[in-house]
Order: sequence, then structure tokens, then C-alpha cells
Amino acid sequence: MSDFPEVETQPKIKLDPKLLQESKAQVEAERQVVIHVTLTISELPSLIRIWSNTYLICGNSSAKSKLLNADKISFAPLWTRVDQEHYQFTLIFEGLARDCVVFDLVEDIPTMDRFEYFGIARNQSDIYHLNLIP
Repeated sequence: MSDFPEVETQPKIKLDPKLLQESKAQVEAERQVVIHVTLTISELPSLIRIWSNTYLICGNSSAKSKLLNADKISFAPLWTRVDQEHYQFTLIFEGLARDCVVFDLVEDIPTMDRFEYFGIARNQSDIYHLNLIP
């Protein structure tokens, strides 16, 4: 017989089901998709911007994820001046539906010079790197 007390190596934890459900809902709400864009620009200097009505559209359901934020690119009506051939910026969107496997990035504006990228294969991290050439 040992002089040491018995130690429980895997303690049993009891979680309040309501708290667990609220936690799952919060994780679901905070999912985001991050897209790092490298834009190749042939005419320098140039001006670029992104419209708030830019979406990720799921290929199998047409569900839309809204653009939440952008870094290193202005939201319309403001412009960002670009003085380099390869310019990088980041777009942050709402999370995609869990069953989405392929999606498109679409700037929903009525002009030809909009950001579009089709057939992006979903990955586990929901972080993407796109090369765009207008």
C-alpha cells in the first residue's frame, strides 16, 4: 500500500448544457473567411477600391457571405493609390456555410472593372491567397 493519495488522471467535468450551446453559437457567429489578394497592375500609378457589396457566394447553395472588413484597400467611395506592380490587400468575410465546398468572390457592382474570382476550392483553414490580374 502506498503512502500517497490516489490521483485522478482524467477528472470528470460537467458543463452546463445551456453554457455549452451558447459557446457553440458564439464560435459559429465568429467564423470568418480571410482572403489575401495579390493584385497585378499594369498601369502605374493606379487607383483601386472595394465596394461593401462584395460577397463570397457558395457554389452549391448560392448563400452569400458579406464583406466585413478590408485592409490596405479603401471602401468606395474612397480610393487607394497603388504605385507598385504587385499590390497586396486583405478581405475579411462572414463565415461560409459548413456544407460549402466551392465558392466565388464577386464584387456586385454594375461595371466591368469589378473584382471577381470563380471556383475557389474550400479549405479547412478558410484562409486563401488569390492572384488577380484585371
